[in-house]
Amino acid sequence: MRFIKLSGVIINTSKISTISVLDNRYIVKIANTNASGFILAGSGWIHSVDTFIHVCQKKDPEDFNVLTKWITELK
Repeated sequence: MRFIKLSGVIINTSKISTISVLDNRYIVKIANTNASGFILAGSGWIHSVDTFIHVCQKKDPEDFNVLTKWITELK
């Protein structure tokens, strides 16, 4: 499956960096490919912000089931 459709977002699975599996929730980390910053004469800084999607079994049961099914199919 190339995309995962949740109730509030569609996730491109190639952008998922990690999924933390906790007791009754998932934390999906989406890798950010955009960076900002500057480099001058070999020094400077670069900044990027990753996105986290929290899916709780009690609050989002349908989304939780979609992710559970997708993770199970990966095995």
